[in-house]
Amino acid sequence: IQVLGYVQKIYQVDHRRAYPTPWPYVQEDLKRGVDFSADVPRQFFPGHVIVINAIPTGNPNGIFVIKFTEGSSKRQMFHISVRFNSRVTAVNSMTEAMEWRRDEERYSFPFAVDQMFKMAIAITETSFSVAVDGEKFFTYAFRYSNSLLDTLMGLKFQPSNGLQLEVQEINHLNMGMSDCEGFE
Repeated sequence: IQVLGYVQKIYQVDHRRAYPTPWPYVQEDLKRGVDFSADVPRQFFPGHVIVINAIPTGNPNGIFVIKFTEGSSKRQMFHISVRFNSRVTAVNSMTEAMEWRRDEERYSFPFAVDQMFKMAIAITETSFSVAVDGEKFFTYAFRYSNSLLDTLMGLKFQPSNGLQLEVQEINHLNMGMSDCEGFE
């Protein structure tokens, strides 16, 4: 995709593997507060790393969420909630009944409003590992079998409470090894 000129908002970009089956699935979330969707036209695999450069702007007490969903369902298989209001990063996933797990994990807070961050999300055989600005941040073990990668959809960004997230760049890398050693 090439854009020449000013773009105010892109509502949806579809990729297709073969007509008429859309891949990824139609992005209905864009109608429900998701500001940016980065679905990819292929499945994720152990050794896949996603590198995101973004700048949070606006309300210094806002929140943004980065989430991966399962296929065309709204079940969030991996959910990172960056909460400026409480200066905490919470990580969770949903059960098959579409309820949040009770074992939400909480981590430190390496983010600042109006300051760019670089986040790397590495997919291994058993977990998601996340680094921020070149430092290992946390590892979140799959709450499902690794077959979740067969239906995992690309990340979506959902800011709220007056915060905006300006996504500057997203890159997909193949580490060439399933443990993603050194992905930071």
